[in-house]
Amino acid sequence: MVGRDGNQQTPWLRKAWRYGLPLAVVGLVGGAFILGLSSQFGHPDITRDDESPTMLLDVPAFQAPPAVPARSAALHPDAPVIGVSHLGHYRAYAIDAMSRSHSHVINDLLGGTPVTVAYCDRTRCARAFTAPARAEPLDVSVGGWLNDGGVRDMLIRVGAHRYLLKSASPLGGGSPPFPYDRIEVEMSTWQEWSAAHPDTDVYLGGGRKL
Repeated sequence: MVGRDGNQQTPWLRKAWRYGLPLAVVGLVGGAFILGLSSQFGHPDITRDDESPTMLLDVPAFQAPPAVPARSAALHPDAPVIGVSHLGHYRAYAIDAMSRSHSHVINDLLGGTPVTVAYCDRTRCARAFTAPARAEPLDVSVGGWLNDGGVRDMLIRVGAHRYLLKSASPLGGGSPPFPYDRIEVEMSTWQEWSAAHPDTDVYLGGGRKL
């Protein structure tokens, strides 16, 4: 076969021209498509999450969900947990179970005392609150996400008012101070926490919302 320039084309060159160009085009298009998918659905994009705009939400919290005794908990020793010690009672909360938007807040009862645990998977911030004179779970819920002037934080809601999770400071000037007392939490692994507190139990997910 003679090409347009008058030179003889060998069989392998004809095949390369016939099949190589279409395959190259398909490869480029497919690569671009896969790259686009990986940017949207691949590894978590922390920067994209942090740049999410301010959103005001009201996501009901789990109310006094079931906890599992340490001896019965099928939890990996290295699993991260949020540990709470209050008035001689101990409970761990599996971070994996609190990392979804519908499970960031748990309004719990620990030894008959209300204890609310809140966790933001974007900022890796955990807080716990109580009200000593109260015998029923607190009324805290997920209030949204704040991204304003370099401040990025999960919002928690009590009634009609929203507060920053990290500081419990009110969002806006018209809200009263946060109504509950803060108690300390310990970020640990299940192995470390259960070894230090053998009589602990652990929240592994699920429960009832109000």
